[in-house]
Amino acid sequence: MTSTPAGTTPSSATPTPSAKVPAKGAVAAAKGSEVASEEDQVKVLAEAKNNVKTQAFYMQRCLDLHNLMEALKHASNLISELRSSLLSPKNYYSLYIDVSDQLHIWNRIYWMDNTEKR
Repeated sequence: MTSTPAGTTPSSATPTPSAKVPAKGAVAAAKGSEVASEEDQVKVLAEAKNNVKTQAFYMQRCLDLHNLMEALKHASNLISELRSSLLSPKNYYSLYIDVSDQLHIWNRIYWMDNTEKR
């Protein structure tokens, strides 16, 4: 049996690979549960939309390389941008539509690739 330093448990001595890393971007900016001011909303929305475009690009790239697991990770990151409570319903809907559009594109590409192989 291995010993651990005093005051620590075996699980806290070394971080686990499955430990969640705090999200970056607009999701991390959402600290409160109230809607932010209009100026803050514009910044959060712009950052979230930029993150959606970035994740969609990498998702597409992974799909082109037939790396489904990495593509799904980027799709998950793309969806996580919707976890913001700082946006008004109008701005949230705009972000939702962008995410939804990217996932529909992914669905069409994945569907075409799989139907061509059969």
